[in-house]
Amino acid sequence: MQQTRWKFFRRYSVFLLAWAPLAACSLPPVPTQLTATATKPAPQRTVRAADDNGAPAPRRTVRAIEDGGGTSVHEKTPPNSDRRMLIREASLTPAIPVRTEIVKRDSFYTIKQPITRLVNFETAPFPYEGVDPTTEAQFLNVSEGGRRGHRTPRGRIYWKDETYNDRHVLLHIPKGFEINRPAVAVLYFHGHRANLERDVRDRQLIPAQISASKINAVLIAPQFAVNASDSSAGHFWERGACGKFYQEAARQLAALYGEPSSEQIFAKMPIVVVAYSGGYVPAAACLHHGSFQAEVRGVILFDALYGEVDKFANWIAENRSAFFLSAYTSYTKSSNLVLQRVLAERNIASLNSLSRTPRRGDVMFVSADAEHESYLTQAWVENPLMDMLAKLSDYRH
Repeated sequence: MQQTRWKFFRRYSVFLLAWAPLAACSLPPVPTQLTATATKPAPQRTVRAADDNGAPAPRRTVRAIEDGGGTSVHEKTPPNSDRRMLIREASLTPAIPVRTEIVKRDSFYTIKQPITRLVNFETAPFPYEGVDPTTEAQFLNVSEGGRRGHRTPRGRIYWKDETYNDRHVLLHIPKGFEINRPAVAVLYFHGHRANLERDVRDRQLIPAQISASKINAVLIAPQFAVNASDSSAGHFWERGACGKFYQEAARQLAALYGEPSSEQIFAKMPIVVVAYSGGYVPAAACLHHGSFQAEVRGVILFDALYGEVDKFANWIAENRSAFFLSAYTSYTKSSNLVLQRVLAERNIASLNSLSRTPRRGDVMFVSADAEHESYLTQAWVENPLMDMLAKLSDYRH
């Protein structure tokens, strides 16, 4: 009898071992979201040596993702609950449209699934063949073997066909977005050695942080120099170019949203300009002479004040109805102290902390000496962009 039971147990065990992997394969990924209350202080980190243009040299541990045309993003729960970084699983689906579930309400739509797309823009900052205002010479100042390129002030040469030829803009409309309610557009300018998919979307988690902030917002993130240590603004150096870019963004967002008549609503949405690291140059240019038709509600700099102090100071002085935040590490500490001093000379008060709810006219400086390369996910808190946007109570769902 015992022998018969033992044979049955062995056969049943083999069946279980063979069935378990198949069962696991059939399980779908478990979706989750960042929560706007996850604001635990991030651990202090030591920054590393800077590259030849002054910005910290990053470690690249994220593999490049092949461009396939469309983007479908899923968020997964980390297998280890102690891990702080959100795990991302992104699949690119070329030429296959992703069905967006929408619900009609008051002649407009509530987005039931997030939409994230790379879209070519006619008004993108690059390609650019104009003048570099920092040298008053042609931007493409190198020619070799039929190729044209740009030599940086440090002597690095980047070629137009590799570095300055990408018209892509990353657009994101989060789940639950309602255009018939107060909304804001986040205009995000990336830093050095960046790629919209690999860095902005997957490493810095900018679309995910906007979704998790639980505010009624959309994302517009143009590609600047691709994988290069260069802060050049391209067409955004030209007077009025940022305004024209934003008008096209309104048209593209309306098409993505699925209601062309919503273009004028997108066009009039207030803007929050966000710049990380080398993105300070196009940010300063747009604020200086971008000719936005919409109101700029605020500016957020993430360890980005490497220069253009006068332009930022002038914008703050001339736009007392907007907020300004600069979070910094040791790399940009001196420039932030200079900006504070310049503002004090103009009788503009500033805070050395974050307001609970940023008010119009608030000027805030936050010292958070975390690791520069992960500053968008680990600064004064985890996921600091999400934390800051969640404070904008006027646009909460």
